[in-house]
Amino acid sequence: MSAKRGKNPFKRALITGAAGGIMSELTQRLADDGMALILLDLDEKGLEKLRSNLMKKTNARSYVVDMTDLEGLEKMLHQIAEENGPVDLIVAGAGIDRPLTMESFDWRLGSDHFTINTVANYVICSVLIPRMIQQGGGHFIGIASLAAFGGFPYESAYCGSKAAFKSILESARAELSHTGVSFSTVCPGFVNTEMIAGNAYDVKDSAMDVKKAVEKIYRKAVVKQKAMVIFPFLTYISMCFLN
Repeated sequence: MSAKRGKNPFKRALITGAAGGIMSELTQRLADDGMALILLDLDEKGLEKLRSNLMKKTNARSYVVDMTDLEGLEKMLHQIAEENGPVDLIVAGAGIDRPLTMESFDWRLGSDHFTINTVANYVICSVLIPRMIQQGGGHFIGIASLAAFGGFPYESAYCGSKAAFKSILESARAELSHTGVSFSTVCPGFVNTEMIAGNAYDVKDSAMDVKKAVEKIYRKAVVKQKAMVIFPFLTYISMCFLN
């Protein structure tokens, strides 16, 4: 499903983690195009506030979902598919980042990172990718991270789960290239949202403005459907040398 004349070619998007900093800005950008939007998040109040704002621009429906409840997520996705019809764009943006020390590791919280950041996206793929193939195509954007390219102190669960998600997307892209379903792997560095408040390092002063980050994601992953979207590029190059 290729973009024409540099415009968003999609009609209906499903977005996970929709009430979060990056995703809420991206939904606003997609609403400007008049897309129908399906919003998923655990934050019920934030989700309803976002949906109400978006209704001024386009049709938006919201669903409260716990990404750690994989069976519940699967059931809800089937319900969403039946209630809303074909989805031609998926933006998998739900994620958590909680610092953990290896000296007193909380494996349950570590497991939550992999459940939310990685395995939940398998559930999304299992329900919606076959439907995309049947309808003749679609595009899946996965929000990974520059952390997928290396390991950092206190961030083993986050780095590991994002690295796994990145590999899943690369495998899916290679396997399904003939089906009309395409995949973009988005690997941003630090973006100035509430999520970085829980990071092991104080990075607020060096973090990218969220609107600038979203514009990169919109242009490169939504409009151009690039396979890899990596930014800031100089940070990525530095990481390659450090690792």
